[in-house]
Amino acid sequence: NSNQKCLESLHKTAGLEYSRYPADFRQGNATYLPHISEIRKYAQLLQLETILAAENDKSDTAFSSIESIFGIAGSIGKEPTIVSQLVRTSCEALGISCLEYSLNRTDFSDEQLVDLGKLLAKIENSNGIISAVLGERIMALDMIMHPNPMYFNRSSTNNSINFLSLSPILFLYKTARRHRSAR
Repeated sequence: NSNQKCLESLHKTAGLEYSRYPADFRQGNATYLPHISEIRKYAQLLQLETILAAENDKSDTAFSSIESIFGIAGSIGKEPTIVSQLVRTSCEALGISCLEYSLNRTDFSDEQLVDLGKLLAKIENSNGIISAVLGERIMALDMIMHPNPMYFNRSSTNNSINFLSLSPILFLYKTARRHRSAR
């Protein structure tokens, strides 16, 4: 079954502390992040595995699935975009929901409960959103300093660029340069 193979791979890779997905953040707001939707799908697949395990009183499987949800969420914890961090927190919330569901249906060992507590503490102390805000500011600054009309308001009907949308950004850029040279 393809879902079982996928779950096995997820459990193996979820233990990695950090991952690097193929994303070129030099593209600024036009950065393509296809892995984000995949991460959400994987977390949802693990959620189903958790529910099934909890209903069948398989605490080891439920624990492993919850741990993997948190691992997948953490894999994008260093990405410098708000979207990545929102998906991360969404997956963490899903993991917490799975934990609550499982606690009401199965018994975890004391060791598993301690490990789950450590995972929750790690989530609470995460500072991914700070990195994302900084990353977004850097990308916005770069966009202002080096305007590229290819990334602004493409018309979906004829694939042409709406240069009127560049006007405010170019105005701000020129004003900032004049202000800087006046010092």
